[in-house]
Amino acid sequence: MCKLALIAFLLVTITDSFGTGPNKATREQVPENKIITYSLVSNRLSLHEPVIIKFTINNVLSEAITVDLGRDRKEAFLFTVTQPNGAVTQLPSLMIDGIALIGRITVAPSKSYTQHLLVNEWFEFPVPGRYVIDVRLDKPVRTQKQITVVNGTKFRADLDIIPRDTERLKSVCESLFQQTITSKTYSEAYESTLALSYIIDPIVVPYLEKILKSNKMVEAVCITGLRRVGGTEAVRVLISVLNMRDPEIIAMSRFALDKLEKESTDPALKEQIKRAIKK
Repeated sequence: MCKLALIAFLLVTITDSFGTGPNKATREQVPENKIITYSLVSNRLSLHEPVIIKFTINNVLSEAITVDLGRDRKEAFLFTVTQPNGAVTQLPSLMIDGIALIGRITVAPSKSYTQHLLVNEWFEFPVPGRYVIDVRLDKPVRTQKQITVVNGTKFRADLDIIPRDTERLKSVCESLFQQTITSKTYSEAYESTLALSYIIDPIVVPYLEKILKSNKMVEAVCITGLRRVGGTEAVRVLISVLNMRDPEIIAMSRFALDKLEKESTDPALKEQIKRAIKK
């Protein structure tokens, strides 16, 4: 009986040492924060500047790893923002409509995958002050053998928003505009234009107007950005879009103008939009 008990004890000890094989070994040898990393591109911005987090998957393992980031590679990220007044806002997942990138990512051994998260898509950052941003990926990272190596790694960063700075905003707009104009691929043009479109400030209107005429295939992003900004100059540009040849782009502009007309409290602007839509 003593021999049987000793054998049983040794078997249990061996099982505990190796766990479930590769799964336990992987968890012990590679910390999760070596595989998933986040960084705030800048922790001090002026009001209305884009807030961007760099997200990276580093495959330091000897086999490929996969993760599903959700539609358009954004839906699986969950954000919580603590505002300057102390209010904590848990933000819902982004709901992506229409055509979107496939969310499933596979990263080969010794390779990495990086993307930028435009936090303004989740939250507007409406006033100056100190914000705290929390983000986590709501999907596990697994090996091709379905062994989970990362599950819910969290990131927290402090962000200082200073009062609106016209010169800084112009510089940011110019930089993003140049990135769009000189882009070699649609994805590059889309990313920089999207960031530009979330600068909810009249200063961005001339830049969006120029991109609209640049044939970079990001007209829809520009129109949505102009819709966010609103005001006389944005309306002027949206009305000019009604003279373009693409019926789909014209329809988008009409929709944006209709929304602005309903929301505006300026009688002259409302009348201007009504006349333009009726033509």
